[in-house]
Amino acid sequence: MRDRFVIINHNAKRYQKASKKLKSQMLEELSKILHRNKQYIASLLRESNRVIKKR
Repeated sequence: MRDRFVIINHNAKRYQKASKKLKSQMLEELSKILHRNKQYIASLLRESNRVIKKR
């Protein structure tokens, strides 16, 4: 499980700066590697490195 998050964090900045075409290619590759849904992976990539404020 930890390996998944390492892969996600490694690709997050590249995903956020990529064009739409490159993003879809990245999601295809990551979904095959991680065996997860593309929408779930996209949400992890978008939300990685976000700071969550405590209430």
